[in-house]
Amino acid sequence: MHISEEAQFVNAWGYRPLEFPIAGGSYAAGFTDGLTLMVHPTNPLTKLSFSEFDAVYSTTRNRRYTSDITKWGQLGLTGVWENQDIRLYGVQIPSGFEFFLNRTVLLGGTWKPNIITRTTVHELATLVSQDPYSIGYTGLSYVNASVNKLQLSLDGGWAYNVNENYVYPDKLDVCTRRYPLSRLIYLYTNKKPGQPLDPVIKEFLNFILSYEGQKAVQDDMIFLPLPVGVVTQLRKQLMSI
Repeated sequence: MHISEEAQFVNAWGYRPLEFPIAGGSYAAGFTDGLTLMVHPTNPLTKLSFSEFDAVYSTTRNRRYTSDITKWGQLGLTGVWENQDIRLYGVQIPSGFEFFLNRTVLLGGTWKPNIITRTTVHELATLVSQDPYSIGYTGLSYVNASVNKLQLSLDGGWAYNVNENYVYPDKLDVCTRRYPLSRLIYLYTNKKPGQPLDPVIKEFLNFILSYEGQKAVQDDMIFLPLPVGVVTQLRKQLMSI
């Protein structure tokens, strides 16, 4: 749910709605697909941590990276790349993709003002493919062979000599949610703080988290079923609501 959508609910009820995951995002265009960070195919960069991502794209650096990142050399590139400015591409605000990245990576931070934006993410892969010193993001369903997808890590980075936690955005790791920019589909409902969840809604969520419910998600072939471990955690969480 976008901030503006949630604000309407809060204005009406005085509290936030309950947000509960029911399925994984998809690979299909227009259906909340996972995101990938991408660079030009000649760029030797292969991986990036969330803290580096934050330092590249935000002014706030809420992930506490040591310094602002503006040059490719700050990400370990040498030779002709070292002193080149990083040109940033992104989607215009507001956007579901932008909101997801801000919430997940920037931790609510502020985007840099020099980001070159477009109205939709499907335009960004083309722009990055034409600009050797650029970096951008797009939905996995929009990416093409003219750009290189980066491995991502929740923490660490080349400067910290952490290599084992980087994950490439292939379908298996998106399905199992190992890839850190996999997305979720949520159910939102009106639950007053301190009050139990409506038993009808609770039973519906129990069904969604059952084998039959997740098989229905899979059979629909748009969104992805949740991994068994995630379902187990959510069922325990649901019992306490």
